[in-house]
Amino acid sequence: MEPTPRAVELAKPIMEALLLIEGTVERRRVFDPLTSTRTFNIAMTDIGQTMYLPKLMPYLATAAPRVDLAIHPLAPDATREGLQSGAIDLAIGPIGGLEAGFYQQRLYESSWVCAVRKGHPRVKDVLTIEMFLAESHLIVAPPGTAHGGSLSTAIYNTGEKRRVALRVPDFHVAAQILSATDLIAAVPMGFIEIESASDFLRNVKLPFATNQLVIRQFWHEKFHDDEDNQWLRRVVHQLFSDGG
Repeated sequence: MEPTPRAVELAKPIMEALLLIEGTVERRRVFDPLTSTRTFNIAMTDIGQTMYLPKLMPYLATAAPRVDLAIHPLAPDATREGLQSGAIDLAIGPIGGLEAGFYQQRLYESSWVCAVRKGHPRVKDVLTIEMFLAESHLIVAPPGTAHGGSLSTAIYNTGEKRRVALRVPDFHVAAQILSATDLIAAVPMGFIEIESASDFLRNVKLPFATNQLVIRQFWHEKFHDDEDNQWLRRVVHQLFSDGG
């Protein structure tokens, strides 16, 4: 039996509609972490990698044994474009400039301290504003983050200036430099422990008030209802939020 011309004419749009429905159903499937072979792409700083991955990987080994991770640096344009395109599933950190078109969720807050090497010739247990401003400073400014913004504002509000002798993009490098020089650096609380530098560095309380450093996770609105992305966000919040 030969199809009529009308049947042939309708065949193509019907097939396209069926493929669209099939694709929609596939995208809306329930994500099963125990069987998924998905690779998630996450952007974070070097200190974030040190903080989060030692806890995240053991969790995945049990809860999602075939799920893999690919970690990307937090670079302003690349992170934004990656989240928009889906090349990056999630970004974690104190990230600025991701507002319109993006969702965010607060994970935790960190206070600021001053890190100095043990045996520093001038900085002892108490640090005055005069002492702080008289020292040469190292600033850690990872690309794409808001690290140091509130701190710079707090220093500006003192009406004084500090000498910034060195700027670096990585916390790992900062720890090595601080341990070998008399430079001082305002860093997030826990920096010394995270960098395993407690044998060489110590914390001193800053002589002025600062706003907390807020750590959030970010994702693009296009993937807000994506089952895979939702699962990853729940895991990150469970492991690293204040209540996690």
